[in-house]
Amino acid sequence: PLVGLSFEGSNANTPRGITEAAFRTNSYLGSDVSKYRTGIRNYSRIGLSHLYPGIDVEFYASGEEIEHDFNVAPGANAGLISLRLNGTKSARLNAQGDIVMPAEAGELRFKKPVAYQIDAAGKQVEIAAAFVLDGRRSDSQRLRFRLGAYDHSRRLVIDPVIVYATFAGGGAGSSSPSRRRR
Repeated sequence: PLVGLSFEGSNANTPRGITEAAFRTNSYLGSDVSKYRTGIRNYSRIGLSHLYPGIDVEFYASGEEIEHDFNVAPGANAGLISLRLNGTKSARLNAQGDIVMPAEAGELRFKKPVAYQIDAAGKQVEIAAAFVLDGRRSDSQRLRFRLGAYDHSRRLVIDPVIVYATFAGGGAGSSSPSRRRR
């Protein structure tokens, strides 16, 4: 099944490039030379600003995983973050705190979120974080975060990681997932 992700109740806007990649792309589609494009910029990190009041999100690859960091400004309400998992009604929370859902030839997994702040000494302080899966509809489910106590006067980062695990191997019961942990 095709699974999509949307930001429920957000002010979704045009993505912006944050970190430019070291390479450029050229596009030579069709026979109309006037439509050819060269030197197209690529980015290794992109973002959406003001997704929710005081909350931005950045997307980037880390090895074979896709990460997205929610950057919550001091005083902003992290409880506004709500993701809609479209195209699935069978997402589930596993014993490790990951969200797991079937996908074509494998599974899509959101690893248990990591949340942290930087304290006055510049040290990263982990904040307890977990997924809350609710709001079932016929073809979607809502995903939110439950956070432990944190300093609302400091920036908070919530970092869930997306992993696509494929299954390889023989018959029923002998398949094993192929994935990396961070």
